[in-house]
Amino acid sequence: FCGPTRKLGGDCADFTYQQAWIDGVSTYRIVGKRGTARFLNITVQGPRPSGPGVLHEPFGDVPEANLLGEQ
Repeated sequence: FCGPTRKLGGDCADFTYQQAWIDGVSTYRIVGKRGTARFLNITVQGPRPSGPGVLHEPFGDVPEANLLGEQ
């Protein structure tokens, strides 16, 4: 999913990458002012499989869910 034109956590001056660990039991609220960011992506990562070619902590490997803004 990463390549010369698609990045994750690097060399994109227009993005701010942030992460948070969640426990799967608590309820979380994301707050802000709608319309102040051109793009917001929230991805929930599940357990990582072991073996070569998997992403390292903290990124996980396979997204469990993507929140697109309609939720």
